[in-house]
Amino acid sequence: MTSTPHSPPAHTPLVEPGGPQRTTLSFTTPSGRRRTAPVRFGRESRRDPLLPQWIRKGLLDDEGQQCLQVRLTGSAAANPAARALLDAEAGTALHLHRVLDTTEYAPLFPKVIGYELDTAEPFLLYAAPRGEPAVRTHVMSAFDQPRFARDLMLALCLLDGQGLVLRGISPANVLWDGTSVQLWGLEGVARAGRPRTRWGRAPYCSPEQRGGEGFADSRDMVWSAAQVLYQLATGRAGPPDGAPA
Repeated sequence: MTSTPHSPPAHTPLVEPGGPQRTTLSFTTPSGRRRTAPVRFGRESRRDPLLPQWIRKGLLDDEGQQCLQVRLTGSAAANPAARALLDAEAGTALHLHRVLDTTEYAPLFPKVIGYELDTAEPFLLYAAPRGEPAVRTHVMSAFDQPRFARDLMLALCLLDGQGLVLRGISPANVLWDGTSVQLWGLEGVARAGRPRTRWGRAPYCSPEQRGGEGFADSRDMVWSAAQVLYQLATGRAGPPDGAPA
């Protein structure tokens, strides 16, 4: 996917004081169809203090569909590294859509509604997240833990089957709705076998991942999942340099 930094923005904001931001949004759907829809956006926030993307919840008024926009500002989009990060996330989201959309496993990952990358302020549009980040749970009940672990490991197996390694798994991007998991953080996906680059935070990323040593491996995801499960079972973080008890 190529980008043209000097293209006009794909949305024109109409801001009302004290109200939501009203915008007409044009984007491409996963099927390749162009769609233009009125949308109302809420307050914007940083997705992660260390990452360039911003996020905001919205409502597509033509279908009453709740959504989440992940976007880059014009200044961030001028940075090739930031553009590459969003392009990689879009590629992963669309690939998973093609592979899983008609299967029972699709809800394990964010559902992409559309994207617009060849613009001055590129963005991805997802269906609203399902559930709450696990970081908001201090200790998960013994009843929920096996179902949470089952879904999390199933999601990792599906990624491994596609040759993908999701770096940066943490309680902040594993969502739980009381019944099943939804795994976010697709900006952290790398191809298995590629040289590792520094990514993630202790204790959720492996020491090798944190140091950018060796090559991306599905065991990096298993390390992160084990740390997440340990914290939800005990209420405390595991050791950053060794496997949790």
